[in-house]
Amino acid sequence: MLTLSYNGTVIPTGEDFSLRIKWVNPCCFHNEIQGDVALGIEIPVNDYTRAYFGNPHRFEKYASASDRKFLNVDIRYAGVLLMNGTLNITNATSESYSAWLQSAVGYIGEEQREK
Repeated sequence: MLTLSYNGTVIPTGEDFSLRIKWVNPCCFHNEIQGDVALGIEIPVNDYTRAYFGNPHRFEKYASASDRKFLNVDIRYAGVLLMNGTLNITNATSESYSAWLQSAVGYIGEEQREK
C-alpha cells in the first residue's frame, strides 16, 4: 500500500491513492542541481489533513508561498521509503489538496538558485 506521511505521522489518503514519480540523476546536469519529483498528488480534505495543511477555503486568501511548503514528507510503498522531501501544495478545494513532492536534493538545488 502506498502511504504518505508528514513528520512521521501517516496522512489518511484513501485506498485509491496514486502518484507519478520522476527520478532524475543529478550527475547528468552540470549547471544546476536537479532533483526527483512526485507529481499528481491529491490529498482528500478531512479533519486530519485540515489540521496539517489548513482550511482549504482560506488557503488561497491567507497562505503565502512559504506556507504551502511542508518539509519532511515521506512516500512509502509497503513500508519501503521511495522518496523524502518537501510537499508543495499548489491548489486547495473543498474536496482535495493538489500537490507535488520535491526531493531533498531538489530543495537544496532551489535554495542554491536563490543565492
